[in-house]
Amino acid sequence: MNENKYKYNFIKESIIYISNEFKKKGQEYGIITLNTNQIDILVESLDLMSVSPEVSFKFSERIEKFLVPRFNEVTQIIYSNKTLPSEIGIEISKENNLDIIKGFGFPNVKLGLRDQGYSSGDLVNVLRKANYIRYK
Repeated sequence: MNENKYKYNFIKESIIYISNEFKKKGQEYGIITLNTNQIDILVESLDLMSVSPEVSFKFSERIEKFLVPRFNEVTQIIYSNKTLPSEIGIEISKENNLDIIKGFGFPNVKLGLRDQGYSSGDLVNVLRKANYIRYK
């Protein structure tokens, strides 16, 4: 796939990476392995987190300006590329990952996911297992 085809991501060897222009030097990044259902839950959760009164202003801005557009693009990549495996690696920053894990505890996120028949338990466990390396 052409690296320039997407704004927020590029794909290499069945892993979707963050485009280098959106990475910050010194920040830590890791790979999480998700299936399509977990990605759908993550995208829905980010929408719910963005309107949560518990979310910090800084995280709310990252959700609106980067995370939602990026993970919508990840969804587009996965559903348009039928050659990808059923589980795919996705790069995520440690900062965003930890904020997302915290966001799963917000009451509106719990209720919203439950009302839609989603369970976040497996996804949170996957997010907690991420190992990180510092971007230079």
